[in-house]
Amino acid sequence: MKLKLSLNSAKNSQYSQPNEESIEYLSYFIPELISLLLLLLIGYKYSFSLSISVLEEGLLFLTAVVLTRFIWNTAILIHGCGHSFATVLIDQDFLSISVVNITENRNLDELLKSFLPFNSTFTPFLTQRSTLFTTTGNKTPWKIRLKASGGLLFNFITFLLGIVYLQQPSNSLIGEYSAIVVIAANLLLIVSSRSDMAAIITGKADFFYCGNFGFIGWQQQISKGELLPKNLLDISQTRGRETEIRGEQAGGGLTLGRDKAGNAIFVGHKIVNPKRGNLTTTLEAAFAKTRQQATRSGIKPMESTIGAWHYRFGTSGPPAVIETHWHEWSPGKIETVWQIENGQWIARPQNINNRITHNGDFSSWILFGEPVENGTIGLWLERVLNIPNNTVGDSPKLAGMMDLLITQGMWTASVRLAYQLAVATKVEDAFGGQEPSKAAPNTAPARTDLSHWASIFEAVFAAQIGGLTIPESISTSQNLNKLCFSSISI
Repeated sequence: MKLKLSLNSAKNSQYSQPNEESIEYLSYFIPELISLLLLLLIGYKYSFSLSISVLEEGLLFLTAVVLTRFIWNTAILIHGCGHSFATVLIDQDFLSISVVNITENRNLDELLKSFLPFNSTFTPFLTQRSTLFTTTGNKTPWKIRLKASGGLLFNFITFLLGIVYLQQPSNSLIGEYSAIVVIAANLLLIVSSRSDMAAIITGKADFFYCGNFGFIGWQQQISKGELLPKNLLDISQTRGRETEIRGEQAGGGLTLGRDKAGNAIFVGHKIVNPKRGNLTTTLEAAFAKTRQQATRSGIKPMESTIGAWHYRFGTSGPPAVIETHWHEWSPGKIETVWQIENGQWIARPQNINNRITHNGDFSSWILFGEPVENGTIGLWLERVLNIPNNTVGDSPKLAGMMDLLITQGMWTASVRLAYQLAVATKVEDAFGGQEPSKAAPNTAPARTDLSHWASIFEAVFAAQIGGLTIPESISTSQNLNKLCFSSISI
């Protein structure tokens, strides 16, 4: 989760206007246009007394374009360095000197491409889909003001150095051209850094871009064939536009509905964004079709409205639908769930399905008293949950741990967890005593064994609960434990 201290490109948070994309495509050619204009202006001064061929003119133009793009991107890196060094000095946080902060969270592949002619590059007031940002660290107002000043200060110093160099009497054509671009690039960054200016004035920089957004609300008027009301869809689109700042490689959305039996059921869709596509628009188009298909199959809206989305920029691998949030390990399944209603134990079938969207790291988990890294956890969960999973990232493992740990009211899930807590002694027990690997034998209890053991526990439980006095409210695990132990001891 990042706190934003950014170069704000005057991004509109509402729906994109029809001409936004065409305006943004100007960022592909702005450096070329600037280079051509500067060459013409400087050419009048030097009069280009030397005769050069068309090929040489083309090479001169390409050299100027590459130089312009290099200086522009360097000015952005200087801005990021200013924020990073200010954070180190003020917060004493030496981890702030990182590639992520210095590049202002830009994708390295896109950054490198932006050095080449006729490729998209971040352009203030034109780039609609991304805003550069760094972490702000400590949010004390006076510290925010100083750290916000860091990027502007570094650009201003570079701006002054460009002016000083330009005053030198013996400048070459390349030297004068470079100095002019340095002056213009750093001045433009100073003028366009609106959020830095706002942070200096207010002492606040507290916008969060973690990739997750959503809503929970009362059911409202919903169009036929839909699961979500239009006004909340409009809100989700606005939030999506803002969350694009974090990255547009892939994303997913989900909501809840009820099937014909009255069970709650997830309805969701995930995509990898097509090249130059807008994630918010593309995802909603696909997600809308999934919702419509669900309603045609008999899925109805919930009594309350729930929606959740996640946008991601790949950090553990290339973008892929299987690696994109939301995540689930175990597919939905009808299970018998015991609950207390009106002072009575009631067993009824329910659809059990855990899905997550989150931002953060799940690098390890304590198993059998030892930290186990998530790669091994993934292999272990495949055996313990009896469900294979081919994902690489850490988030799916977190979804699998939820399947293992969420057991309330479900005997099979409870027996499965109890076996790992009370019978198994080490991770290797699920691998025939061998080092965890795909090739190792699976010696974790099979699903049929777990179901058989659970049926015994459930039969004893069902036979004993009739004579028990149940409090009106059982709200603590301690009371539940007392109830279970008293049932077994009768």
